[in-house]
Amino acid sequence: MTEPRPYDLLAMGRVGVDLYPLRTGVPLARVDTFGRFLGGSAANVAVAAARLGRRVALLSRTGADPFGDYVHEALRDFGVDDRWVTPVPGLPTPVTFCEMFPPDDFPLYFYRRPKAPDLEIRTPELDLDALRAARILWVTGTGLCEEPSRAATLAALAARAKRGTTVFDLDWRPLFWGGAGGASTDGGATGAAAMATARPFYAAALAHTTVAVGNADECEVATGERDPYAAAWSLLDAGVELAVVKQGPKGVLAVHRDGTTVEVPPVPVEVVNGLGAGDAFGGALCHGLLAGWDLERVVRYANAAGALVATRIACSSAMPTAAEVEALLAAPPRGGAGGTGAGAPGAPARGGTGGPVGTGTDSPGTGGTRGPAETGSGPAEDTTGGPTGTGPDPTAGTTGDPAGTSSDPAESTTGGPAGTGPHPSAATTGGPTGTGPHTTAGTTGDPAGTSSDPAESTTGGPADSGPHPSAATTGDPTDSGPPPTTHTTSSPTGTGPDPTAATTSDPTGTGPGVPPEGHPAPPPQARRGAQPRPKAPRRGKPPRPGQEAPRR
Repeated sequence: MTEPRPYDLLAMGRVGVDLYPLRTGVPLARVDTFGRFLGGSAANVAVAAARLGRRVALLSRTGADPFGDYVHEALRDFGVDDRWVTPVPGLPTPVTFCEMFPPDDFPLYFYRRPKAPDLEIRTPELDLDALRAARILWVTGTGLCEEPSRAATLAALAARAKRGTTVFDLDWRPLFWGGAGGASTDGGATGAAAMATARPFYAAALAHTTVAVGNADECEVATGERDPYAAAWSLLDAGVELAVVKQGPKGVLAVHRDGTTVEVPPVPVEVVNGLGAGDAFGGALCHGLLAGWDLERVVRYANAAGALVATRIACSSAMPTAAEVEALLAAPPRGGAGGTGAGAPGAPARGGTGGPVGTGTDSPGTGGTRGPAETGSGPAEDTTGGPTGTGPDPTAGTTGDPAGTSSDPAESTTGGPAGTGPHPSAATTGGPTGTGPHTTAGTTGDPAGTSSDPAESTTGGPADSGPHPSAATTGDPTDSGPPPTTHTTSSPTGTGPDPTAATTSDPTGTGPGVPPEGHPAPPPQARRGAQPRPKAPRRGKPPRPGQEAPRR
């Protein structure tokens, strides 16, 4: 009997239910219609990768309740294996509410008391063989915030011992660590203390990690550095092979231990809800690494995936297909924004281009397939993947005010969220999915996609270039998902590949400017000890008690 193929991605961490307003610009106190969606960062990343045709599983826990049953149903509908999602009697499945004030204010309200079941993952229950065999293991910072999840997360990382690719999403949620707001810059009296509590556990996880992904706050928690280059090199010093640092309106910086350095610009889109953009980024990042693309193409592709999700209300059910991402990348540049791939100012010069645009290892596949077909070695993969989510489930009912005729002046907007085809198993509980007026902006490169900082409202989009020098595995997904559908209605025209895009360094590490100890020094203005850049003032009101300030 043939052994089953290892999972492309095994994600470990949060899962729950998102209850999101179906209209933007309405405070929770005045919302009367909500949509129910699968939620939780790790679950969303798993769905994002499954939508791109990957074989994916989730390791988490839910309550033994109806919402827990819904989580299992939704995961299966998306093509995510739920065998390691188990119930915890006596603890409710978490729910999360949000408010949407585009383009840059999306407060989150977590209901995870008395304790979230996903923090009850226990070491003896881990399937260590599956964890070792997965091509990519994805863990999050939230999994370190409480026992027994903390010990289980570190045990999973230690058992894996850097086999394949291990991604640590720095995922800083100070509310889960006894803090409030963000990191040291906006965490009030508790922010610095929460960060100091978390840092030793982040360091322990980084020692077993090959890829770290985080924004400025998250990098500060992990390393004490906020400057992008200083943070990237600190993450490399902590043991990772690839550091991915989100820079808000400056796009995303990625630095590999071999000297490859890429900084990609944002893709301008009309934002509806930025909360799922970072999880789409994470799933697409895994997809690109598995495909063996070069680093610039991986990051541009991931940014385009995140930008698409920011144009939609939901998170999990908004994750794009490969065809949608490719369509955004092929669209002409909009208003001169993004698409140039300019390197970081002051970045050290290095030779090599990383391959001409469009020379990646993927080849076109036959149309109409649900997920990419593997062309690498190994048994043929079941490519049934997750649902494309391109049409409504005929069994999904809506209740409430379908005409959107609420007399509440705050609820008078109409129209549907751009491209949020309903979750195949998610019933909405109210009226039209109106998005109301919103200004053109971008999504953050933040894996959580939850920026509320007006200066951090853009994301970059990938270009198609040669094989990634550090990909742990090969395999050539054809990205042959369904053609673009009409549900992407918010016109994220984005930016196509630019043949003049920024050059990346010599993947072999032998190009000019590579000094002896395996990686180049950061530019002078980014060395450790440099003063961090001042953050732009945040729009909107400060977080209220019990409210989590969105990640940037």
